[in-house]
Amino acid sequence: MPRHAHLALAAAMSSMSSMVGCGMGLPLEERIAGLRPLAIRVEVDDPAAAGDDPVRAESLPFERVRVVPFIVDVEGPLGLPEVASELEPRWIACNLAPIEGVGSCLANLAPLTPSDVPECPPVDFTALDPSDPDAELPTFPSPCELTEGTASQPEFVVPFDPVYLFGGDIEITMVAHLPGEGDTDRCLEQLLAGGTRSDASCLFAAQRASVGPDTVLIDLASQFGIPDLEGTDALPDPLPEADTHPRIQSFVVRELDESGEEVAVFSPMRGEVIEVAAGHQLDLETLAPEGDLQTFPIQTEDGFTEEQESYSGAWFTTWGVLLSAGSDDPLSLNAWSLVRGEQDEEGDVPPGNRATLFYVLRDGRGGVDWWWFHADVIP
Repeated sequence: MPRHAHLALAAAMSSMSSMVGCGMGLPLEERIAGLRPLAIRVEVDDPAAAGDDPVRAESLPFERVRVVPFIVDVEGPLGLPEVASELEPRWIACNLAPIEGVGSCLANLAPLTPSDVPECPPVDFTALDPSDPDAELPTFPSPCELTEGTASQPEFVVPFDPVYLFGGDIEITMVAHLPGEGDTDRCLEQLLAGGTRSDASCLFAAQRASVGPDTVLIDLASQFGIPDLEGTDALPDPLPEADTHPRIQSFVVRELDESGEEVAVFSPMRGEVIEVAAGHQLDLETLAPEGDLQTFPIQTEDGFTEEQESYSGAWFTTWGVLLSAGSDDPLSLNAWSLVRGEQDEEGDVPPGNRATLFYVLRDGRGGVDWWWFHADVIP
């Protein structure tokens, strides 16, 4: 039987920052009781980037991007092969207008049918002749289905659509079914018709793929002969850098016994297993570089003003009690008590003696990073 064939979950559109929807009906947002998408990360393929450079989350037209989902259950994150084989996802791209929020692009176009959603065609910037005033911009229809890359990690080349010049972006929507039940094609029909909650075997999640920075786009547009846009005659100097993903630099776990004495210290890597005692408390400390927080310009009636990103961390666990479900500092602290929580089954240890903790870090824009580790709880 497949790893997740026993799961019977409610449909969900996860509500984590830029993702949309509900928490699968769970009273505790931080409790992972079944299959759940926690994040989707958009990565720009930048051949010029150095190995220690942060990965860009914001792309310019003609750049290739990949879409990486972070989907978990009570056993940990699903691997990309499992996402492809057990969820059979399909991915829909839709051009977001500046005033639209994530999840609204397809909803505002509904009702549609699958025949209204063609495959996204290849984008070839070499076919564009800037000297030809009648040349058409290399764009793709909206909506369209992403078919490059793999089913679990789609890729595409960003087109050059005029909506991006006015602050528009691309909405990426994953449509899938739960393992062992449902059908992705039927879920897609349901979504395009305007519904996301009637079929409990369907899974939906959406993420904004940012195109920009806007001021760099305007500068790029002028190189292709597009006339100057109103109100953009005084671009910031220098032009801003693209939004990049934050980086979780370290994770430290201190095990405290019932009297509060420290009995062990761990530095678990992603996916690592540590062994701890039931009833103990794990003090959690994770660090993200403050230098990864970027400043970026916001256009106002009086010109441009600078804003700074801020961290927002979300904590999740499959068993036990978390002191807090969120944090907002470069150095984020939390406590995880290895005792039965209000939604846990009877007993002093988790099922199979293993509990898992997940941490998702966001920067307030499109940047996201994540970490997880397993704790084998010994009676």
